Amino acid sequence: MRYARLFVPYRGYWDISVDLDSIDGGYHGYQYTCIVLGSGAEITCYKDEFEFVD
Repeated sequence: MRYARLFVPYRGYWDISVDLDSIDGGYHGYQYTCIVLGSGAEITCYKDEFEFVD
């Protein structure tokens, strides 16, 4: 898991934890399973939707 920040917030949350082992090729490029910090929601996010902060 690696910490990242979304470029567009998900339901008011900016910070996510990215599961680097969940890489899956998709139409828009590589997508990851991400956990939204603060809400605990599991979302799918694409590599162009966030930047790593650590």
